[in-house]
Amino acid sequence: MPIGPDSRGRESTHEERIRVIQLKSEGHSYRDIQQQTGIGKTVVHRIFNEWNTENAVFHKPRSGQPKKLSDRNKRHLQVLVKRNPHATLREITADSGLNCSIRFVGDRLRSQQWRVRICRRKPWLTPANRLKRKRWARQYASKAVKWWRNKIYTDEVYLSIGSMPQRPTVQQKLGAAFEDRNLAPTFKGDFETIQFFAGFSSTGHTQLVPIRQRQEHERESNTDRLGLNSTQYVNEVLVPHVLPLYEAMGGSNAGVHTIEDGASYHTSAYTRRWRLMNEMIRLDWAPHSPDMNPIENVWSILKAGFRKVMRDPNQRPHGREEVIAVAQRLWEELPWERIYRWIDGMPRRVCTLLRKNGGPTQWYSLLYVYTTCILIHN
Repeated sequence: MPIGPDSRGRESTHEERIRVIQLKSEGHSYRDIQQQTGIGKTVVHRIFNEWNTENAVFHKPRSGQPKKLSDRNKRHLQVLVKRNPHATLREITADSGLNCSIRFVGDRLRSQQWRVRICRRKPWLTPANRLKRKRWARQYASKAVKWWRNKIYTDEVYLSIGSMPQRPTVQQKLGAAFEDRNLAPTFKGDFETIQFFAGFSSTGHTQLVPIRQRQEHERESNTDRLGLNSTQYVNEVLVPHVLPLYEAMGGSNAGVHTIEDGASYHTSAYTRRWRLMNEMIRLDWAPHSPDMNPIENVWSILKAGFRKVMRDPNQRPHGREEVIAVAQRLWEELPWERIYRWIDGMPRRVCTLLRKNGGPTQWYSLLYVYTTCILIHN
């Protein structure tokens, strides 16, 4: 066999070394082995000498270039990231005291499964809120899908013509997006322009109701900010929009409940009296738990569609009335037959919350990805 054109500068494989030793043991000359294997005569001679003197078949380990980071240095980098997951690569490199580049530190962290991601926005949960969420989950964990289908899921949302602030980034391990230190807490009142109300059940949905801004003559006290209050909530939301859907589902006799968060106009004495008079039952809800309400996922695709319209100069709304018209059109165009079936996932949501001991769950974000894909597909 002639020597191949790529035989020089190439390291012999284990199979080739074994073949050389076998041929030499059978009495072949170095030249014969060279012709049969395509390996140079000098290499063949060295392979057989290593076999005779050291009984070595495979290649000896090589020292190579020394590593820039020891195991201790790598552990130190992980300690720095865990101590401050919001630190930048430049800050981590400076704090480490290592004589290496920022890019090299980033490569080492990526090899240890650390990634830079935008923080997930989640409500801030105090220990007391976590305990209440856990107790709530334990109370309703045994409820079946049929029980959850008999509920009306309601909430408010804000749409704005302005742009949302950019979320911070964080160094995190794969699969650790919902750990407390990797979240960007959200608080009520971060962003608002036009407020809307809506609700849906397993069989139907309300209109997307714009909340009217109260006028100066409607101010009830010196501290009244003219936002949505109990009187307006009852007269302009519950009576014309929620009550018809509630009665169409069978009302309290059929075990229907409304699901609302803990806003003051949901739980005030005025609203409770009206509920009592009209036999509308509100389900007790865990504090700061938008991840348990599937309507939050409806808001996700509504906002995604609204942002898509905002990016188009020919469709971008100008002024309050145009924003309302666009939002209501997008609301009615949502894939409602699919959305109604999301209620069947409520038992899994509650069980997830129980496993998390009342902490943040990934339900909202995972379904956001799914619903966004639906919107883009449609």
